[in-house]
Amino acid sequence: MFFLLVMYFGFVLGQNDNKDSIQTLSTFTISSARLEEFSAGIKTVSYDNLIMQQYAHQSISELIAGESSLYVKSYGAGGIATVSLRGTNANHTAVLWNGFNVNSPMNGQMDLSLLPVGFFDAVSIQYGGSSSLWGSGAIGGAIHLSSKPHFNKGINVQLNISSGSFQTHKQSFLVEVSKKRMLNLVKFINCIAENKFLFKNTYKPNLPLDRQSHAKIKSTGLISENHFLLTKKQKINLLFWYQETDREIPPTMLQAESKAFQSDRNLKLSTEWSLHDNKKSIFVRSAYFNDYQTYNDSTSHVYAVNTFQSFINEAETKISVRELHDFNLGINNTFISAVATNLPTNPRQNNSALFISYGYKSKNNRLQFNLSGRQELLSKKLLPFTFSAGTDFEIFKSTSLHAQVARVHRMPTLNDLYWSPGGNENLLPESGYTQEIGFKWNYTYNKIKLSTTPSIFNSNIKNWIIWLPEDNFWRPKNILHVWSRGVDTFSEIEIRKNKFKVSIAVLTNYIVSTNQKAISIYDASYEKQLIYVPMYSGYAKINLSYNAFQITYKHNYVGYRYISADNTQYLTPYSLGSLFISYNRTFKTFGATIYFQCQNIWNEVYMNMATRPMPLRYFNAGISLSYNKQEIN
Repeated sequence: MFFLLVMYFGFVLGQNDNKDSIQTLSTFTISSARLEEFSAGIKTVSYDNLIMQQYAHQSISELIAGESSLYVKSYGAGGIATVSLRGTNANHTAVLWNGFNVNSPMNGQMDLSLLPVGFFDAVSIQYGGSSSLWGSGAIGGAIHLSSKPHFNKGINVQLNISSGSFQTHKQSFLVEVSKKRMLNLVKFINCIAENKFLFKNTYKPNLPLDRQSHAKIKSTGLISENHFLLTKKQKINLLFWYQETDREIPPTMLQAESKAFQSDRNLKLSTEWSLHDNKKSIFVRSAYFNDYQTYNDSTSHVYAVNTFQSFINEAETKISVRELHDFNLGINNTFISAVATNLPTNPRQNNSALFISYGYKSKNNRLQFNLSGRQELLSKKLLPFTFSAGTDFEIFKSTSLHAQVARVHRMPTLNDLYWSPGGNENLLPESGYTQEIGFKWNYTYNKIKLSTTPSIFNSNIKNWIIWLPEDNFWRPKNILHVWSRGVDTFSEIEIRKNKFKVSIAVLTNYIVSTNQKAISIYDASYEKQLIYVPMYSGYAKINLSYNAFQITYKHNYVGYRYISADNTQYLTPYSLGSLFISYNRTFKTFGATIYFQCQNIWNEVYMNMATRPMPLRYFNAGISLSYNKQEIN
């Protein structure tokens, strides 16, 4: 911690920008070679600048819910939100910030509602198992949040202001100074919302119109990035991220009132040094995370404090041989300590990992093949060895095939092991295998582009951890054997004519995720769909743009979600429509964008989680102002 602070402030306050004639790359991504060069066969979806700008004032959970067919489990406006990939739980999805896993070691999850889209330059989703690349938890997939700094771009200033329904007000600004050898930027976001929305209470007779109460949220965040070109081949960065969120926990539809509060304080520091030349790349990175959370409910007389610290150190190198073969070798050490009301032992964990990858790319770039392996050591115990093998193969000029097989695992969380009462220190890691095969077809005729990408996937995970009642409290056990399989598709058509552009995209998900192991002869969950995993879901979008004017309509469908293990209770399907309209003008160094959004345009009555109300139709409008000066004297 002390080292990172000294490095951070020393560079920010003491760095001089000496002018010279060194030619530098205009942009680079802060991530290891694993993401871009050793992920063959893994389906990856990245969001472009246009989509990122639309969601700049919203959270990662809202981005994923609005721009994919993934199911986001949301507890309502301002509430906790997690995501499920390919029939797994939230703790089976790794969330990585510039290569660092930011999931909580206490519950293995990341509350995506706490992550502002505006803090990141790029967001991408990797589907399927990638434990050999990213470690424990990357069973269903991984969400990557990345920075893409651009050198020598001058001064950039942005101001965004928006207001909407439920007394929602958001402000953000960005100040960036980009020189030949140094880049400094600061992003600030502030949000306050009362969230007193109307909803139909489906748990009361005659479905009365109730108003949500005790749902206020206030969130403030600051991120600072500092990037330096030490030499033509060497770079270093220092990143600082602090965020605090205070929110009231609203009552369910069955409660008369709630007096619960939750506060989150999150600090993240990281630094990375890298060296690049024609034949090799070296990365050395470190991070310190400090997360502090309090929960207070005077009605049930519950007060809990949960805090953890993570120290992550990692080094890796990539070596290229004859431009056809790439080798990547790295080590990782993660030390975690936690102090929590229900963790009386104040546990500590020290996890070390050795990972290696091999990549082959043919001279004509028609074939790419990767093979990766990872061995982790936790508290002197070897965890399951994980591996992956994947390929991308261009069959024809317009058609390519991708396939992957992987062994994956997830370590028990601190809550699983040490929660009092109920923790089980004898838990085994969840482990299993995932497979995927699919193809991508692209066709261009004149100014018309067509593409489609269907994928078939399968996974079998043993020792799946589930909490069960025992001796008047709940206790986790390695009970389930979960088999998840299905098909996801993406298809798009784009037509351009002069300054007019129209695009239509359709995504679909079909997932069967069942328990294949009966706990007893009376186990009603055997071969039943897991709870909160929709079998059918889909998404369609049409975008029209002409000059500086843009209009987008999106429609999401989510099918039945069972809320009981025997599949006798469920939430009904729902369809949500949303509208986005924007107009942008640029005047030399100045730019302005005004926009309008309407969510749940058809006034759908629905629930994401049982007893948790969701708002009816609501609106949001805002303006973004920008200033850019290309040259710096």
